[in-house]
Formats: sequence, C-alpha cells, structure tokens
Amino acid sequence: MKKGLKVLSMLLVFMFVFAVIAGCSAPDTSKKTVTLTVVYQDEQEEEFQIETNAATLGDAMYEKGLINKEEHDSGFVTTINGVYADWDADGAWWALYDSEGNSMATGISDTKIADKDSFKFVYTIG
Repeated sequence: MKKGLKVLSMLLVFMFVFAVIAGCSAPDTSKKTVTLTVVYQDEQEEEFQIETNAATLGDAMYEKGLINKEEHDSGFVTTINGVYADWDADGAWWALYDSEGNSMATGISDTKIADKDSFKFVYTIG
C-alpha cells in the first residue's frame, strides 16, 4: 500500500511539474490591445492601437500592416508604415523603446506583448 502511494505521489509531482513547464512556455494568444507610437523623421507622431492575439510585437506589427513580411521574418526593421530609415544614406534607423522610455534590449520577434503594453519606434539618425 505504501509503495502504491509513493508511486502515485511521484506521478502527481511529475504531472504538476510538467504542467507548470508547459504553461510557462506556451505563447500568450489571448486578445490584447497594444499601443505603438511611431515618431517620424519630422518629429510628427502617429499612434496605432493594435488589437491582436499575437504573442510578439513583430507579429502584431505585421498583422496591422506596419511592417512587411521580410522585416517580420528577419526581425530587422528598416521600414515602418511605409517610411524607410536608410542607414547607408544618412545613418538612419528605427529605435525601439518601452513604455518607460527605455531602449529595448530585444528585437520585435523576441518582444513578448501583453494587454495594454505600449512601445515607441523613433526615427533616429546617427
């Protein structure tokens, strides 16, 4: 009887650990609204409310049509909403910031999103 309880206990612990690991690694595909502010070269700002089930910023931006498939797949953004930042011409690039104004350490493909998150892309030279 004790051996049976021990095996059952070990099995329950294993199932619990497996459930926790599986739950932690599953992407968040729940409905969420993300705010993306784009600051263009002339310093004009445009705000986009993105309603999505996407798990990453890159997926959400692609769904909204703000980036093309090539940029979505590579995770390297040179064009947002049709505006190209040409590094070769003048050192221009799109800088990505979180809601606190901190430069992001991850790219769009690795940036997980949650409901009410906000991000900012700023056209930057140099």
